[in-house]
Amino acid sequence: MIEFANLAALTGAAVAAVPIVIHLAQRRRKRRLDWGAMRFLQAALAAKRRRLAWDRWLLLAVRTLLLVAVVGALLRPQWAPESAAGGPRVERAGRVAAALVLDDSPSTVAGDRIAAVRALALAYLDTLADGDSVSILPASRRAEPPGDPLYDLEAARALVRALAPTARGSAPAEAALAGIDHLARHANPHAELVLVGDGRNDGWHDPAAFAALRERLAAPGARAGSRARPYLLLLHPEAAPEDDGNLAVEALAVDAEPVLAGSPAGLRIGLRQAGGSRRQEALLRVAVDGRTVHEERIGLDPGERREVRLRQTLAAGDHVVEARLAGHRDPLAADDARHLALSAEDALGALLIEGVPGTGLDGSLGPVAAMLEAGGGWTVRRLPALAFTDPGRADAALAGMRLAVVGDVAALDHRGLGALERFAAAGNGVLVVCGPAVDPDHLRRLWWRDGDGLLPAAPGARRDFGDGAAPAPTALQHPALAGFPPGAAAAWTDVRIRAAIDLPGAADRPVDAVALVARADGVALVLVRPRGLGRAGIIATALDGSDGDLPWRPAAVPLLRGLAAWLAGRSLPERTLAVGSAIAWPGDIDPATAVLTGPDGERTALRPGVWEGGPALAAGPLDQAGGWTLRLPGREIRYATVIDHRESTLAPLSEAMVTEALQRAGTPVAHRPDQVPALVIGGTARVHDLWPWLLATACILLLVEGWLCRRTVTGERRAEGVAHG
Repeated sequence: MIEFANLAALTGAAVAAVPIVIHLAQRRRKRRLDWGAMRFLQAALAAKRRRLAWDRWLLLAVRTLLLVAVVGALLRPQWAPESAAGGPRVERAGRVAAALVLDDSPSTVAGDRIAAVRALALAYLDTLADGDSVSILPASRRAEPPGDPLYDLEAARALVRALAPTARGSAPAEAALAGIDHLARHANPHAELVLVGDGRNDGWHDPAAFAALRERLAAPGARAGSRARPYLLLLHPEAAPEDDGNLAVEALAVDAEPVLAGSPAGLRIGLRQAGGSRRQEALLRVAVDGRTVHEERIGLDPGERREVRLRQTLAAGDHVVEARLAGHRDPLAADDARHLALSAEDALGALLIEGVPGTGLDGSLGPVAAMLEAGGGWTVRRLPALAFTDPGRADAALAGMRLAVVGDVAALDHRGLGALERFAAAGNGVLVVCGPAVDPDHLRRLWWRDGDGLLPAAPGARRDFGDGAAPAPTALQHPALAGFPPGAAAAWTDVRIRAAIDLPGAADRPVDAVALVARADGVALVLVRPRGLGRAGIIATALDGSDGDLPWRPAAVPLLRGLAAWLAGRSLPERTLAVGSAIAWPGDIDPATAVLTGPDGERTALRPGVWEGGPALAAGPLDQAGGWTLRLPGREIRYATVIDHRESTLAPLSEAMVTEALQRAGTPVAHRPDQVPALVIGGTARVHDLWPWLLATACILLLVEGWLCRRTVTGERRAEGVAHG
């Protein structure tokens, strides 16, 4: 492909017509005159004129080509191979500072894409010259602090050749942002950020991360090509789905937490066959702490998803559940197993704070206490609201509890409300039940506080419904309603709510607030929302029977028990983590007294750390997928690490997806190593300047023009001598 570095010189091409104009202007018009004495010279003159005419035309052509060559040299033409995307390239100015970000995610194993990543990266390094600097950044190490750049290109090539797949998921935008941070340690003026991927789209569905990347690549006030605003190049093979497809365990979860010891827990196993052209079969094996508890043969068609559900009773303590596919072959083995860490508890503590105290079914929360205690798993304590607000009493009452239910309380002072907010922020659950004594204005001012308070939404005025309004669940897929069967709507047909406060509609409440139950007119009756590390909920009607018959209907038991379990259900710190995360266990613990072993049985170093502002025992990041065991004096804690389920799709990365993620056109792209040099102009890239050749041609034509001029003049003089002789 020919390009011109000085197109302004194209206006000089008109000078190539000057010799032609002069030739035509000086052309003499001759009149034929027959003269008998000269007729004998006609034959000799005719031969001379023909030769002179050829000489003049040849001289005209040489002069024209001479001027064309001079103008062409001024245009500074360059030749380079066609780039993969049809032409977008980066012109280098000065020494290069490069950040080479390499995809080493699990999907690079399929089809040996890791070899293609290495080849593309090495091809890019070949475009660099002595004095250029480069940072080699595998995407799995994007969270590590930036290191010093390499000026030794052979050392950089050695790092690229040593690149191997890891279990950490692909995150191209996050890795690119880390690459820009690495460029800050370079000194060279011309900066390039190079993303080398495996040609698959896992990791490209992250709008927030790509928005941050676009902002960095268009940093206002920074010069394009500077270290603060580098040029971006993309290198990735053209990928297609694997012919055999990929069978994977893409999800493993429990229906609801907390899991109570001795009670059946519902396990959900998500299976998928991505791509391929034939049905695949495998043996699904489920194990708890290494002991097989279930086996079944499964078969999936291309593109099919299936969910397998099991009921499993667990003993008290920590466990790791494994779902594994065996007896089949596919391109990616890393996603054939998935793990889940669970903590089964003997009992959970619930503190019921009542506006009207009572025992048995009496009091503001009597029916709630009965429903929690009836199914086991809950240790319930009831406390009058006035006693809860005594100085120093609130925090002591909440100690050891996982759930606090505030029922028909007119008001709490700042001590009680502050204790509940700290309780929820620390990872526990709070449920507010609105009875006749509740003041909605008080809740809005102190409990809602324009979204900064404890409540999921701002409560409205209290309303009476006469004969009653019929409620119904609106989010049966939510874990808090997992206790309802598929035909759950029938359980609500005989429920009547005679009074309740109004809760705002979807447009007027926070986006993370979820309505679980609503009246027939669509107004929510039960709302939940995450608050800090915990969760909070509000029920808009009383649960003592004064506002309706909900406490006496069958729907109340699964509603209250499921809602209470979900609000109190988080095991903190989190036990199931993404590969690459670090674990932490709170407490001032000497690392020498603890042992952490990974899926391979090897020990991992422990160190003092911090969790939620307090001392903790920490380790990681953890680079293997599977179960981990932390042994402390007198206790054993289980963790699990899992790969990103998006790695299993093996879906190709399209040009449209790149354009959508980057929201820019003209990004230089190469799919093969031989296309990489064409992405850059300068350095050692295969780009050739043609102007020296044109200048040499002009010099040769100038010599030829001089020789022809002498020959033409000599010929004309001889012809005139013959004519006048």
